Amino acid sequence: MIKLLKRTTLSVLCVSIFTVPSFSESIDDLENLIVTATKTSVTKDNITAPMTILSSEDIALSGANNLAELLRFVGGIDISVNGGPGQLTSLFVQGSNSNHVLVLLDGVAINDSATGIAAIQNINPDLIDKIEIVKAPRTSLYGSHAIGGVINIFTKKDKGNNVQTSLTTGSDNMKNINLMASRNNENITTGLQWSHYQTDGFPAKVNSTIDNGYDNNSLHGYFQINDGQRVIKTSIWSSSGTTEYMDFFLSPVSQDFDNIVSAINIKNPINDLWLSSLSLNLSKDKIDQNNSADFNHSKKLSLEWQNNFQWNPSNELIIGYVHEKEEFDASNYGLVVNTDLSSDAIYLENLMLLDKHQLLIAMRLNNKEAIEDEDTWNLEYGYKVNTKIKFIINLGKAIRNPSNFDLYGFGGNQTLLPEVSNNKSIGVQYTPNELGSIGLRFFENSIDELIAFNYSDYKLYNIEEALIKGLDFEFSTLIMNWEFNFNAIIQEADNITNHSRLLRRPKSSIGMGLRRSFGKLDLNINMSKNSSRIDFGGVKLNQYLIGNIVMRYRMNNRLSFKAALNNFTDEEYTLANGYQTAKRKAFIGFTYRPSL
Repeated sequence: MIKLLKRTTLSVLCVSIFTVPSFSESIDDLENLIVTATKTSVTKDNITAPMTILSSEDIALSGANNLAELLRFVGGIDISVNGGPGQLTSLFVQGSNSNHVLVLLDGVAINDSATGIAAIQNINPDLIDKIEIVKAPRTSLYGSHAIGGVINIFTKKDKGNNVQTSLTTGSDNMKNINLMASRNNENITTGLQWSHYQTDGFPAKVNSTIDNGYDNNSLHGYFQINDGQRVIKTSIWSSSGTTEYMDFFLSPVSQDFDNIVSAINIKNPINDLWLSSLSLNLSKDKIDQNNSADFNHSKKLSLEWQNNFQWNPSNELIIGYVHEKEEFDASNYGLVVNTDLSSDAIYLENLMLLDKHQLLIAMRLNNKEAIEDEDTWNLEYGYKVNTKIKFIINLGKAIRNPSNFDLYGFGGNQTLLPEVSNNKSIGVQYTPNELGSIGLRFFENSIDELIAFNYSDYKLYNIEEALIKGLDFEFSTLIMNWEFNFNAIIQEADNITNHSRLLRRPKSSIGMGLRRSFGKLDLNINMSKNSSRIDFGGVKLNQYLIGNIVMRYRMNNRLSFKAALNNFTDEEYTLANGYQTAKRKAFIGFTYRPSL
């Protein structure tokens, strides 16, 4: 730890030399600030990483009943689902592995300790206000897993005195009930939201005729005090329920899940230049099998102290310390795992703006128990040719630490090293006006020390290497009062150790969105086309085209009705070999907010 502090102090002194004179701009709308890319609030114009923002309106008009259905239309994100609602879901951001994507809920990491994958299938979109997606490595700020990028999910926090209820029903006997209440009393803001989602589902596996149901009860609460000096925030999100699925022999089984994320944050300005923030975060993941004694229980408690130094309007230095304690308890097919690990990390970041130049320097020094940890960094530069054109260059090193299953599960190896990524990208952004933009970016991600089975002794080793590179294109504009969005990605995601394609990742994908309001009627259309992919055993998954249509009628300020037709082309497609996907589905519902 002393060595870690010495190295950090030297790094801070070096970075602090670069204090230059106009980083912050005049900000009129605080809701438009972005925090995920830099861990501090900045405008999108001052971001040097590739970003995608899904607003509350994007989410409300998506027609999505789960987070996977929502993210599948985002350029550069590929989805794999082992069946229908509630089933195991994997995310691939720009070709990286599913455990290379860090998922945050209100800034708290929710990737589990068992596999390193977040249970996004249990997050109800009705509780989401906004999603920020960084398609670039960010382990320098957030730690392990952020090799492919970061997905930060912000829950709803109404600041007024409101009550709202909504009900949705539709195909597969789906019912979704949502209740929300908030109150603002001078310096105190509170809110509580509850949702119940239930569906009979459909057969998860190809050769099954038994529907696999899913139910989810979610609770979200928040409390905030702002005395004009310091701000104290507390929040909790809980999701629990049952997922039905089919075992290897096509027998119906089920598991109970329980996910909890809670946080306390205190922001205290020390003086005009120094803002100190202290956060205590807790995340829990529990899975209990109902047809056996198997279970997976993980808990992660972290204490983070972040300090922001605004030397002048152009320069901000961030220094943070994180202490994390991780507990994991599991029993799978007679193999018992019980671990208790702790880690310490110090991170720093310097953001600078000088005339047309933007610069981000970030690094993280890691020290995790039982692992030979790696230090990580980011270096990003943006050059504004004029008010409309900007060139961006990104370089970074990121890691994924071995999960508990990697270390102690079947074939586990306690000598495993972190997987290491070296990423680079270059791009150009053209923004002619507020409603139009064109972005083109080339990216390359080389990942070494990939963990894989050695089938000679059925044990895990750092024996593989991958190379991912591609072109990412995004375009948005306004055409005859239609908001038009288009994205396309061409990528080569290869395992260069055995000269094969990485599994379940298409070589190309295209997405398109159309939205328009006709007075009280809102219409939204999303479509996505993905090329063929390779799955386990060399099985080829065919290309597919899917789309959602959503209509919302706002009768008045209090009552609105919504109808959605998902997979309106009734496409038959496969996301994981041997598992089925949803055919055409229809849903209707209403939202009512009474006057108080």
